[in-house]
Amino acid sequence: MTVISDYLAGKVIDVLRNNSYSGLSNVYLALFNGDPGAAGSGATEVTATIRTSGRLAVTLSAPSTGATANSSEVDFGKAAAAATVGGWGIFDASSSGNLLLYGGITPSLSVLINQTVKVPAGNISIDLS
Repeated sequence: MTVISDYLAGKVIDVLRNNSYSGLSNVYLALFNGDPGAAGSGATEVTATIRTSGRLAVTLSAPSTGATANSSEVDFGKAAAAATVGGWGIFDASSSGNLLLYGGITPSLSVLINQTVKVPAGNISIDLS
């Protein structure tokens, strides 16, 4: 299930109040050891543990009835260290930035050092309908 972060919910309300919110040039996929929660502080981001340079840009397909998904594979390469991945988040920046959307990975994935970490196209499913 996809959940809107507190930050993005506030921006949607701003738009409804006729306050502008400009589009984003890129969004970035982050991996967490659990559920990051609406504020993004409910779990630890493990993206840099897996890929030392951190998050990767993700391309989303055109929306259809309130839903989208990653349109191409996201390849984090071989894990720099072991980690447990139990959630994901979409951010507006490659580091720091604001959590926009998030979801869980069930069951959690145990990533071993040197294990290739890839998210196949269509596996990050975002449904806001």
